Amino acid sequence: MDNIYGKLLEYEPLFECEFIATGSGYFFYTLEPRLLVSFGINMEDRTPEKLKEFWEEITNQLGGEFDCLLWSVNTRAIKWLEKVGMTVEQEIEYEGTKLTYLNYNICQQED
Repeated sequence: MDNIYGKLLEYEPLFECEFIATGSGYFFYTLEPRLLVSFGINMEDRTPEKLKEFWEEITNQLGGEFDCLLWSVNTRAIKWLEKVGMTVEQEIEYEGTKLTYLNYNICQQED
């Protein structure tokens, strides 16, 4: 939780932000640009049904188009975001750290 609090402190002076605590985890995003900054779900809630509900909470809050920027070493989160419909756009190197930039656009989703 200290890392999350640190992110809040880091982003708050720069962007209008929202921190949402759900029944199964949390997510944190900036309003403009629409950027999912951080998220987490409790281990016991990582069932297909709960993961679907969690993703729906994220998309209901952020809308039909938003981005996400994660450390590239966070492969489990990146793979999950791809599975739920986000697209890896590019990998960026920033101050010696590799970041993965993802985009979600509901208009480009297939049924």
